[in-house]
Amino acid sequence: MADWIFTLPFLAGLLWAVGGREGGRYFRRIGVGLAVSTYSYIYTGNYVSFICIFTFWIATSIGYGKLIAKRNWLVLFIIGIFYGLASAPVSAITGSPLLWVQGLVAATVFTGLTYWSNTWKYRLHWALAEGFTGIAATILIPRMIIGP
Repeated sequence: MADWIFTLPFLAGLLWAVGGREGGRYFRRIGVGLAVSTYSYIYTGNYVSFICIFTFWIATSIGYGKLIAKRNWLVLFIIGIFYGLASAPVSAITGSPLLWVQGLVAATVFTGLTYWSNTWKYRLHWALAEGFTGIAATILIPRMIIGP
């Protein structure tokens, strides 16, 4: 049963990328949190996991377009930390110490890919940056749930 939980980051990446379009923003805002909550609930049976719907909604609702234009990479890094910390209910349920690592991974990937998408001569397509940010924001959740 434990193998399919490793699909969660890829589903989150897909929802994150689809949610980057104006008409699909709720795929990211509610879809990622719903996916994390559902996977977590199936594995833990703990209703607290449904708080992830709200934590991911809040984290993904933070606007950062003007910050990119201003090249404010520190604030973008902090927003990336919030993406990773949105999985706090999962960490609380499982007692996993990986929450802060999850935050740093999400922040590093989000900031790095945003920088690459907006400053280099050969820019990364923004949909790829969004998809990989979704993967990075949830990559350690399966490890939090099933343990080492």
